[in-house]
Amino acid sequence: MWLTEMMASLTTYLEQHQWVAVIAAFMLAASESIIVIGALVPGTALLVALGAAIGLGHLALWPILIATTLGAIAGDGLSFWVGHHWRDGITTAWPLRGGQTSSIPATPGGKSILIARFTPGVRAVIPVMAGVSGMAPVRFLAANITSAIIWAPAHILPVQWLASGSAW
Repeated sequence: MWLTEMMASLTTYLEQHQWVAVIAAFMLAASESIIVIGALVPGTALLVALGAAIGLGHLALWPILIATTLGAIAGDGLSFWVGHHWRDGITTAWPLRGGQTSSIPATPGGKSILIARFTPGVRAVIPVMAGVSGMAPVRFLAANITSAIIWAPAHILPVQWLASGSAW
């Protein structure tokens, strides 16, 4: 009962302050791709909840979708920058030391960035490793933007559609 009341209050708040949901969508999508933080924040589950709120008519689709896409780009970009900037010492720091990245390609390419975007567990590591390996920033940016443009709608639209009650 209290959970139902809490969700109703949250829904009302988000309807009245949609900018909070937009900021949350950006932050959640960004956090999914930031090394260490990506493993701690349940971003996907919360983004799915925002998609359901869109489908139920409580939130507008486009601001959330754009914020989610931009957040994903920013999170991967920050992780790439960390790897690129601290390339000499990052592989000896936790959580990347001790062979924990042995299954990650030595030189991640565009396909690795795309696949990692959809793979929990490595999503926050591949951009860092791309920076460490010396991947060209322009090449990374192209793969990052492309993968985010695919990833955000893939997380928001199906849930939005299901929550709206649309028939097959």
